[in-house]
Amino acid sequence: MLSFGLLFVVGTVLVWKYDLSLWVAVVFSVSIVLIQFLLGPLVIEMFYKVSFDDYNIYISENVLDFIEKSCDEYNMPKPQIGIIKDGNPIEKITKKVL
Repeated sequence: MLSFGLLFVVGTVLVWKYDLSLWVAVVFSVSIVLIQFLLGPLVIEMFYKVSFDDYNIYISENVLDFIEKSCDEYNMPKPQIGIIKDGNPIEKITKKVL
């Protein structure tokens, strides 16, 4: 959260100091969001091991059926579901509940 605040401050100071147009600030913001969108999956893959094979062990059949029906109904591609096995206790809780 701190990095977003610093980024906002830097962008605001640059626009104010150099008397730039508001469009420069908008383009700056959109470009930062685009960079985060493109680099986000790469950063996740660097730090976490994502498993796309055995998600049906951790997700209820009801949820999987809902996803499949919703995607078919709205002609959307089915999402790729990945599980991050990071030792988080929610993994064990979810496995017991579902």
